Amino acid sequence: MKHNKLPSSEIPRSPLSNRRRTKGDNILIFGKGFIGERIQEAFDCPVSAKRIATFKDADEEVKKYAPKILINCIGHTGEKNVDGCELDKDKTLLANVFVPLILAEVALRRNLKLVHISSGCIYHFDYSKDKPITEDKIPDFFDLYYSSTKIYAERALE
Repeated sequence: MKHNKLPSSEIPRSPLSNRRRTKGDNILIFGKGFIGERIQEAFDCPVSAKRIATFKDADEEVKKYAPKILINCIGHTGEKNVDGCELDKDKTLLANVFVPLILAEVALRRNLKLVHISSGCIYHFDYSKDKPITEDKIPDFFDLYYSSTKIYAERALE
């Protein structure tokens, strides 16, 4: 039996564009903010701007893009800064805690890798005298609502 190469018109393409699939197509970023856009530029991969509020929202995006890796860059940092999270606790809790758990459940059910981008604003840390933060340092900065929600997600995703 003779095997022929597929003509270029039959090579699988990304469902999102008219270009050939790349390694970046194995990645789907959730969150189109500063960090999400920087990661998208680095990996040349799609970014979902869909607002995630339910399991179904996230699962539909994953079905649409068919990635192997999810990168969560969704987070609420307040209108002007993280102090603003005190003014909209529901939005902060949804974006910073519930969405990561929803994405984790989708990843678990679909056997995907989840990379969760969190925050360095979860530690009591004095840059003038403390050494760099290590992976094993336990988050301990509960002074801000923003930081608390980030710590809740970190602990739930362990």
